[in-house]
Amino acid sequence: MTVIAMPTWASKAVAYVGARVIGQGAEFLGWALLARNVPLADFGRISVAFLVARYLGLIADRGAFLRGPRDVVGRSEAEVLGLVSVRLRTGMLLTLAFVAVAVAIGQAQLAWLGICILSRAMVRDWIALGRGRSTVAAMPALIQGVTLALAALVASNALQASAAIASAYAAAAVASMLLNPVPRSSGTERVKPDGWTLLAVVAMQVLLSLDASLIAWRRSVEEAGIYAAVYRLSTAVMTTVGLFTTALVGPVTRSYLKATETERKTLARRAISTGMLVGAALLPLAPIAYFAVPIAFGEAFEQGRAAGCVLMVSAAANAMMVPILTLYFAAGKDRLLATSTTAVAFALIIADLVAIPKFGMNGAAAVSAVAQLTLWALLVTRIKGAVVYEPGRSR
Repeated sequence: MTVIAMPTWASKAVAYVGARVIGQGAEFLGWALLARNVPLADFGRISVAFLVARYLGLIADRGAFLRGPRDVVGRSEAEVLGLVSVRLRTGMLLTLAFVAVAVAIGQAQLAWLGICILSRAMVRDWIALGRGRSTVAAMPALIQGVTLALAALVASNALQASAAIASAYAAAAVASMLLNPVPRSSGTERVKPDGWTLLAVVAMQVLLSLDASLIAWRRSVEEAGIYAAVYRLSTAVMTTVGLFTTALVGPVTRSYLKATETERKTLARRAISTGMLVGAALLPLAPIAYFAVPIAFGEAFEQGRAAGCVLMVSAAANAMMVPILTLYFAAGKDRLLATSTTAVAFALIIADLVAIPKFGMNGAAAVSAVAQLTLWALLVTRIKGAVVYEPGRSR
């Protein structure tokens, strides 16, 4: 009997995603505990402040969590070290700015969340992924999730919740640096900022989470807190599926660089068909979300049931893009991805400003689902032409 062995890169990707799923599960548990233990208004403020920190963390990251594995494969060690250095400097500046603003507006208890920005700038999991050390790359996220779950057990107010989140991110950053040391004596090369990658990453985050901030602005922080908790169910699904993008950018980049024009077209077709299969498989989770919301977060969040169902449809649409995004990043089509994502993000903001005042979180969820489907359709129409270009450049 012939046994077909799984390719090495595939087995590593599965191991990476498996460890990350455990970490994500623990982190979801931590957020669920915070939603149950912290007053709803405080939880809403924490959620909005955390989203701000998350956006700033993405800026500090410089897109390394997606482009980093590709850079490790295709750039010199000095350039990689240069990226490590510039990320750290940017993260320190943005962290100080976040803390200063939090104190200035009388929300000093939320200043702890600034550590999340610095943590994002310090993590080096992308280096491990680029070097094929997938299990090592997954460990910091696992530590982060477990730390948050444990810290959330004793958090009952905004200050304690902020400190719990900060401690989890700090633990992940320290672990990542210890697991991925960089030589102190080696020289660095200045890395030209890749604005297209950064724009694409920030625009994606806007599509995923800006609506919670808009609900806080146009409705109430309580409703924003409910929505922020509910969308963590769909976010858990999107993050789990999206981990394959992070895990596979390195190996797919190697395959793409060696592929002929015909083979690249085949990769594009497979990316589209695989994404549709994954999206279809996730659709049954939508009705399940209706029952999962109060179980996970408590009776106070029951009014978020309908939004939770619609957000699961949004998660399925997002999952359809995962293989396509992997190929875009591997092929270096950052500009094409950035322009598409940004256009849809602007449309989402306009639609949210119209829908949220009248329909609240349900309107936001519907807009999110339509935006994800629109972006998927836009990327599909453009990918067939994109993949035949010469690889290695941002377009």
